[in-house]
Amino acid sequence: MDIRLKQRLVGAVVLVALGVIFIPMVLQPPEQVQGPDTDIPAQPPEDFKDRLATAVPTQAPVPDEPSRQVMAAPDAPPPDASTPATDTAPAVDAPPVAAELFNAEAEVPVSDKVSTAPAGPRAWVVQVGVFSQEANAQALAKTLRAKGHITFVERFAGKTSPNFRVRLGPFKDRASADALQARLKREDKLTAIVKTYP
Repeated sequence: MDIRLKQRLVGAVVLVALGVIFIPMVLQPPEQVQGPDTDIPAQPPEDFKDRLATAVPTQAPVPDEPSRQVMAAPDAPPPDASTPATDTAPAVDAPPVAAELFNAEAEVPVSDKVSTAPAGPRAWVVQVGVFSQEANAQALAKTLRAKGHITFVERFAGKTSPNFRVRLGPFKDRASADALQARLKREDKLTAIVKTYP
């Protein structure tokens, strides 16, 4: 057989094979790809009200600095249990933090660890402030350390930027943390909250 004839026959066979493979692919519509089965419930009606949204109270935003605190007037007698409490106490400014505290050389270390609750024993801390600027948190921590408190600053993720908590402790029992909270309110006029740690 002639070489040119062999080449033509091989070329024709290749073209027929390609036509058999690709022409049905082009002429058939694409198959629908089946995904995994999902159990998505139907959309609720428009007048649907979420029971959880109304049952869970929302937390008020935490101020950047504990600069203003509401205190009872010093001449006022303690509130009587039989009379209802009213919010008529005047607002009193807390004493300003000295300017030299913002230029402090020795800073309290900031922990970057994420607050996760381990399964082991828990401790208690007294939180005295939440700040958006680390310098303010460090200044308050240094003031409290100068008064003999065990203080640390903890970084956590805020809505738009990192925030800093100033905390005292940790304590093994809640009674010690509650006693320090009362002492801070009485002596330093600081409103603090007791929290579990970590």
